[in-house]
Amino acid sequence: MALCNNFPSVREAAAAELGRFGATIPVQRLAAALNDKDEGVRCAALSMIEGLKSAEADHLLWENQHQVAIIREERYRRQLQGQSVAEIVENVAAEQNTFAVRLTAATSRPYVTRTLIALNVVIFVAMAATGAGIFEPSLDALIKWGADFAPLTTQGQWWRLFTSAFIHIGLPHLLFNMWALYRGGEIAEKLFGNGFYLVIYIVSAFFCSLTSLALGGPLTVSAGASGAVFGVYGALVSYLLLYKKEVPSSILKPLLSGAVLVIGYNLFYGFASAAKAGGTHIDNAGHIGGVVSGFLLGFVLARPLDPKARKSQTAKKLIIGASASIALIVLFAITIPKSTYDYKNETAFQSVVNLFQNKEDDILKKTPDLFNATVKGSLTKAEAAEKLDAECLRPWRKFHDDLITITIAEKSRSYTLRNLLLDYATARGDATQILIDVLRTGDASKMSDYKTYNAKADQIVEKINDTVKHLD
Repeated sequence: MALCNNFPSVREAAAAELGRFGATIPVQRLAAALNDKDEGVRCAALSMIEGLKSAEADHLLWENQHQVAIIREERYRRQLQGQSVAEIVENVAAEQNTFAVRLTAATSRPYVTRTLIALNVVIFVAMAATGAGIFEPSLDALIKWGADFAPLTTQGQWWRLFTSAFIHIGLPHLLFNMWALYRGGEIAEKLFGNGFYLVIYIVSAFFCSLTSLALGGPLTVSAGASGAVFGVYGALVSYLLLYKKEVPSSILKPLLSGAVLVIGYNLFYGFASAAKAGGTHIDNAGHIGGVVSGFLLGFVLARPLDPKARKSQTAKKLIIGASASIALIVLFAITIPKSTYDYKNETAFQSVVNLFQNKEDDILKKTPDLFNATVKGSLTKAEAAEKLDAECLRPWRKFHDDLITITIAEKSRSYTLRNLLLDYATARGDATQILIDVLRTGDASKMSDYKTYNAKADQIVEKINDTVKHLD
C-alpha cells in the first residue's frame, strides 16, 4: 500500500491532521495506533486518518466504532479468507468511508439530538435557579415542574406523560441520560432521519410514563429522559437487525453489541438496585416501556439509506407508525385506573399537620406551667386563665377547625388519620378548657375531668402512631 511505504515520513503529518478533530478518545486511539508494533494497525490508522479527510465524516461515527480494536478483529477474520494486510486495511477503510458518505447523504446533521440535549439542560438550569435543588430536588418541586405523578396525571393532567421526560432528579441523573443520548442518539438519528427519530423519542417517552403509571406505586413520582433514551437504543437495535446489509460488519457489530450492552446493563442495575433494602429507586418499568416501544417502532420506521428508496417509504411508514402509536397510547391511557388520591387536599392536610407539629410540644409544656404559675405566685389566676386561653386553647381549636375545612375521601389513606387528629385536638382542647374554668371559678373538683381528657388524648396518640406506621 502506497500509504504505508514511507511510514516514518507521513506519521508526523498524520498526527498533525488528527489535531483537527480535537482531543477525543477515538483520536487518541488513532494517535497511539500510529506507533503500534502491529504493521496492520499502523497502516489502518493512516488509512482511517486519510478517510476522515476525504469523506469528512464526523468523529462520532469513528468514536462509536472503536476503530483500532475493530481493525484487529477484521484483519484476523479476513486473513482467513486469504486477504493480505494491505487488502484488509483498504477494504475496511473503503467500507467505512462509503458508509459515512451514505449516512451523511441520508441525514446531513443530527440536530434533533443536540436540540433535545440543550432543552433538557435548559430546563434543569431553570429548575435549579428557582430553588428546586441541584442534586436532590424535592418531590414538590418535581411535581410542580411536570413530573409524572399518578394522582395528578390520571385525574386529567395527561400532559405530564410528556413533560416528565424533560425533568431530572438531580445533576447526576441529567448527566448520565444526556451522555447516553449523545452516544447513541446521533447515529440513530442519522439512520432513521431527523423527523422519524423525533417520533421515536416522543413515543418512547409516552410509553415510558404510561408503563411507570401502570406498574409503579400509586404515589410514585417519575421523571427523566431515560425511557425515551432507552427507546432510541431499542430502535437502533431494530434498524441494525433489519438492515444488516446497509451497515458494514466492522461498524454493525460494535454498534449492535454496544446498544444491547447499554440496555442490558442498565436494566440489570435497576433490578439489582431495587432488590437491595433501601436501594436507589430506578424506574425499570418505565425503562422497559421505553425500550420495547422504541424497538417495535424502529421496525416500522426503519428505511434504507438510499435516498430514493428512503423517500418513497416516508409517507407510508410515518402514517402507520404515528397512527398506531397514537392509538396504542390512548388505549393504554384509558386502561389505567384513575387514582383516588386527592393530591390538593392531601397536601393541604399535610401542611396543616406539619405546621401544628412545630407548635405542639411548646403548647403541651406551657399548659401545666401556666396553671402552676398561680401556685408559685408569678401569675394571678385571672392572668393565667387569659394566657391559657390565648396561647393554648385557641391553637387547639384552630387546629381542629383547620382540619375540618379539608375534605378527605373515605378511601383515602389519610382519612382515618385525619379523624384521629380531630379527636385528639378536641380532647386536648377540652382538657385545657377545664383548667381555664378551674382558674376562673375556683372549682377544683373538675381536675378529675382534666385528667380524664388528657388520658383520652394519650390513648389517641398511640392510635395515631400505629396509623402513621401503616401509612409508611
